Amino acid sequence: PDVFDGSGSGDGSDTVTVGLQNVGDTDESRTLELSLVVDGSTVAQNETTVGATTSTTESVSLAVGDVLRAGTVEGELVVSTPNDTASRTLDVNFGSISDALNDAESGDTVRVAPGTYDETVTVDTENVTLQSDGGVVDGGGADVAVDVTAADVTVAGLTVRDATTAVRIADGATDALVTGLTVADTGVEVAATDTEVRFSRVFNASETGVEVTADDVTIRNSQFDSITNDTAATNGTGIVLTGGATNATVENNVIVDNDLGMYADSGIHEVAFNNIQRNRVAAIDADRPTDESVTSIDATKNWWGSPGGPADDDILSPVTVT
Repeated sequence: PDVFDGSGSGDGSDTVTVGLQNVGDTDESRTLELSLVVDGSTVAQNETTVGATTSTTESVSLAVGDVLRAGTVEGELVVSTPNDTASRTLDVNFGSISDALNDAESGDTVRVAPGTYDETVTVDTENVTLQSDGGVVDGGGADVAVDVTAADVTVAGLTVRDATTAVRIADGATDALVTGLTVADTGVEVAATDTEVRFSRVFNASETGVEVTADDVTIRNSQFDSITNDTAATNGTGIVLTGGATNATVENNVIVDNDLGMYADSGIHEVAFNNIQRNRVAAIDADRPTDESVTSIDATKNWWGSPGGPADDDILSPVTVT
């Protein structure tokens, strides 16, 4: 085939037609071995016995089995007999991300090939890594495109679009890592403790870049920009700390060109070594909505766009800056 069908949940298979010619004078049968190789690893293999005819055509079935991949990648089809070997390259379609995740067990990595995946994805197995370099998840307008509901999950290298929430780290999905994420026109929700978001970019959203409602969340080395809301009373905000969240660490980020850079209405947080500037309403707003609220941000080590520090209207107390 031009494209080998390795899709399905653990049962991807296809049939390969092989032509052989007996160019010698052998009168013995031979073993024909067929292998499918992707990135140096054999993902499918089968063999059959061929009689000593002058020429023949054999159809050999190959089943991929539980290969934790999604999308289409280049593979090599290798056919060999005791006397000769031939090969050809072809595309191998491993199917959807969801199919691969259905086969994943704790400790596994699901590798997502470059390309667009029109699906929503749920990661509900603990200690699984969803790894990509160029894969795009298109949620098709769903509430959530990538939903992480298990602990110790890593989501790496994806671009996510067209959903109310691009990635949600659900309550209870502790110790999650989101890295290398690109999100346009929507945002990220973090409701699980000890989550880290790093090396990611969220931009062009109309409400929130990342909303944190859990304790001990770290956001670092990421960019939140162009998050604006021109048609509503609420501001587009790069980072929101709310819902009882406390002890967040926000460091080494670029938070620029939003309506509001950061907003917090609960908890005690540290904001350091960030570039926070050109946010239309304010750089940081910390609110205490009730008399019992405890909201405090230590923002003493940041760049505000000027050697003199933030302008008076950049900081809406209670925020500590120097």
